[in-house]
Amino acid sequence: MKKILLILAIILCAMCAEAQTGKIARGLSRAKTAFKEPRIKIPRVATRKPPYPFIGPTMIEIDKTRKSTQRTPLTFKVPTVSPPNSKTQKNAAQKAKKARKARKDMLENIERTNKYMEILILQSDDPATFLKLACEAISENDKLLAHLCIRRAILTTKVTAETLLTIKPQGDYLQKEWAYMSQYIINSTFLSYANAKLWDNVPQLKQKEFYNSQLQLANTYAPELTPLVKIIQIPYTENATEQLTEAVDSAINNHNAYYNQVTTYLFGMLNEALTLDGHYQTALDYYSKPMLKTFADTVPPVLVNLSNCAIHTKQFNLANKYLARAKELDPTGLEDAISDLHHSCLNTVIDHPEEVQIAEWMIENSGHPVECAIEIIDGISTKFMPINENWEWQDVSSFTPHETTVLNTCIALAQKVLASGNEENASHNAQLLYLTNCSLLAQANQTETATQHLQSLQERLAHETDSESMRTKCLATLVQAAIAGHGSDYPKKAIKILKANQKMLDNEGISPDLKADYYGYMAHLYSKLGKKKESKKYKALQSAYLPHCTDDM
Repeated sequence: MKKILLILAIILCAMCAEAQTGKIARGLSRAKTAFKEPRIKIPRVATRKPPYPFIGPTMIEIDKTRKSTQRTPLTFKVPTVSPPNSKTQKNAAQKAKKARKARKDMLENIERTNKYMEILILQSDDPATFLKLACEAISENDKLLAHLCIRRAILTTKVTAETLLTIKPQGDYLQKEWAYMSQYIINSTFLSYANAKLWDNVPQLKQKEFYNSQLQLANTYAPELTPLVKIIQIPYTENATEQLTEAVDSAINNHNAYYNQVTTYLFGMLNEALTLDGHYQTALDYYSKPMLKTFADTVPPVLVNLSNCAIHTKQFNLANKYLARAKELDPTGLEDAISDLHHSCLNTVIDHPEEVQIAEWMIENSGHPVECAIEIIDGISTKFMPINENWEWQDVSSFTPHETTVLNTCIALAQKVLASGNEENASHNAQLLYLTNCSLLAQANQTETATQHLQSLQERLAHETDSESMRTKCLATLVQAAIAGHGSDYPKKAIKILKANQKMLDNEGISPDLKADYYGYMAHLYSKLGKKKESKKYKALQSAYLPHCTDDM
């Protein structure tokens, strides 16, 4: 509609202009006539005459030109002025406020970034400096800066219990960070202790102070690690098993606070302590718990210890199971652990000879039953031999009921091994026969039989020259002489046997302690006969070998 009105207006203007142009032309014509201006003859130029007298562009041309150059008319939006306190005004105010805050935050970020850079380039190896900066950052509610400061403090590797106890953390965030650092310090201290390196770096005069600071740190920031600190206390206490048990329980219940390596050490140490202290059933019960059972099933020495516990509680099937698993995990590297197991069982049998089942298990599982039987019988029967320090004759009538039981145990074990047909080297079999017959000698009704066996044994060993055979032969001679002389009641009979076999003492296989016993017995017999010169001679020979004697006979 607007366009139509505009076109009509343009046409009307054109018509008015054309009419006005006609009037002007007629006026000029009259003026020329009035003034009678001379006509100037202009040279004619061949031009194309317009179809009508030219007085300017026609309306059509003007219209075409206008249409071709016409532009869209400009329109202006007049902003409406909102009344005061309107919603728009509030939004504008909020935007302005946000802009101001953004600018402020930007400036603060720049300042904070500058602080971060200062921390990063700060050349200091004093952890206390960084921890104090962390406290200042938290007071300004800047956790990121506090975190950066704490990391820098840790990187110095000089954060100690004293450092954390001196600088008090503020707020929950720093409390947690102090707890993490305390856990690191205490776990590291224990690992150093477990590797026997802790006290190398702590002067002896400061060891107690060091322990107290560790304990205070644990009580303050990591109470779940207090049992761990108690293990390293100075001086070492005798209730180590109780402390280890407490620490293991804490490690199971607070496994996040205990490093894996620390837990492994604790489990192994408790196993060792329980075994050494004789808490065999307690150890078996403890290591049947899920976490401890998983640990034990992968550590061969622990399995051997558990086998030891099962043996001492007469659970032999369980002992065999643990031992088989240990050998499966480490077929060649268990010599020391199995040797410890053997000596633990041997000591038990020697101290408690009534534990026949343990002795029998040892013999059956040793791989060398005769040698094992010799070791057991020799260990528990030495004090029951007819020869003693005073060279007095003893028989079973002078034994206590317990000693008689022990003697019968030795005889039963020896006869069982000999009857099983185990063929080992001649010296071992001879030694076992000797021990058996010596045990029989103490029983009056078996003395004659035992004497014959000893004589047969000496004949068997006549051509053997190895040290074990010579030792057995020498012992058999001493016992035979003691039987013939009835201790020292019949010295001539005993001297006759000893002198007849004296040459064998020249053999290098006879140990100094046996030679000393041999000459000592002869000196005792000559003294009984009143032959002081001969007695003095053999006492001198005995004294010559005494400095070289060992506790073994």
